[in-house]
Amino acid sequence: MATAALLALTCCGPMALAVQQDASEPRAEIQINLCARPQDVVKGLALQADEAGPTEVWYFDTPGLEFIRRGLVFRLRRGDRTPELTLKVASQDCTQIKPAWIPKGEGKCEYDNHGALFSGTVSLMHALDEKTAQALMAGRLPLEKALGPAQIAYLRNVASAWPLASGIRPLGPMQIQPYRAKNASFDVAVWTLPAGETTIELSEKTAFKDVLHRRSELLEHLSRAGIALCPDQDGQGIDRLRVLLNRR
Repeated sequence: MATAALLALTCCGPMALAVQQDASEPRAEIQINLCARPQDVVKGLALQADEAGPTEVWYFDTPGLEFIRRGLVFRLRRGDRTPELTLKVASQDCTQIKPAWIPKGEGKCEYDNHGALFSGTVSLMHALDEKTAQALMAGRLPLEKALGPAQIAYLRNVASAWPLASGIRPLGPMQIQPYRAKNASFDVAVWTLPAGETTIELSEKTAFKDVLHRRSELLEHLSRAGIALCPDQDGQGIDRLRVLLNRR
C-alpha cells in the first residue's frame, strides 16, 4: 500500500512522503526555503518563538565535506533535552529497509523533498551524556567513538562507509530557533551561524492525501504575507557547512 502510494506521489510534483518505522500510515512533509529577513518572516506570519528556546547544533565532516557529498550527515543537537547524535543517510529506498537496520525507537526512514529533490533518508539517533558531547564538540573524542551500535552497523553493512574517513572536524555551533503561528500546523526554523548569517525553512507534516492541496495553500499564504521564497529550494545544509569551514 505504501509503495503504491509513493509511486502515485512521485509522478505528480514535488512533495515529501514520511514513512516512519512504527507509524501505521505514511505521512507527508512539506519543506519550503524562505529568503527574507527573520524579523519580516516572524511579523508577516505572526509567529511566536518556541518557549523551549534555541537548539545548539554541530556537524562533523572532513575539510572537503566528503560525508555530505556522499549523502551522509552527522549532527549533534543540544538544547533542553539530552544531547543527541544523529546519523542521516540519503538516497535510501524506505520500502526496502529491513526492520533490523533501524531498531525500534532509534530511528526512521522518510522521503523528504527540497525543491526538485525527492530522496529517502534514514535517520538513526543515539543519546550522549553531556561529558561525551563536550568532548566531541571540542575534537577531543573521535566521531567513531561517539556513535551508537545501530549507527555503526548501518554505516558498515548498508552504507558501505565504515571505517570513517580521517580528518573529521567539528563544525559549529549553529543555533536553531523554532517558531509557530497560533492555530497553524506549520513550523518555521531560523538557523543562525556563528557570524550571524541566517537561513529559514518552513515545514509541515500533513496527511498523505492532502499534500498537493496543502502545499498550494502554504505557497498562497506566503505570497499573501509578502514572504519571498528562495530561488534554490534544495537543501541548505551543504551551504551552511561551507560557511563554517571558511570560518576555521
